[in-house]
Amino acid sequence: MTINFIRPGVTGQTQRASFMAALSLAETLLAETTAIPTHLHVEATEWSPMTPTVRAYFHHDPAAVREFANQFFLEVADSVRADGLVQTEASGRRDGIAVQAWALVRVEDEEMAA
Repeated sequence: MTINFIRPGVTGQTQRASFMAALSLAETLLAETTAIPTHLHVEATEWSPMTPTVRAYFHHDPAAVREFANQFFLEVADSVRADGLVQTEASGRRDGIAVQAWALVRVEDEEMAA
């Protein structure tokens, strides 16, 4: 029995194609947005290679999440977590790829910004 580690299997090919699509979308999002994220994460997991995700994190900046969401027609929700932090999260799809943007702030910071 031999194992060929050089040529990827079907899952590997699908995963690679998903990564490339998500990377292309990430590039487009960055080129078009006025709200530049602190971190941008692209994911296409081995166990779910056909469902890539692009995640944008905005450090302590829920207003930027809302701006990003408005530009790309994402749904926005705010929630208070058990640790007392307010999470602002936007989610939706673009070009068939899941897009998420999020930020965390302390409740006091969110109240001062309002």
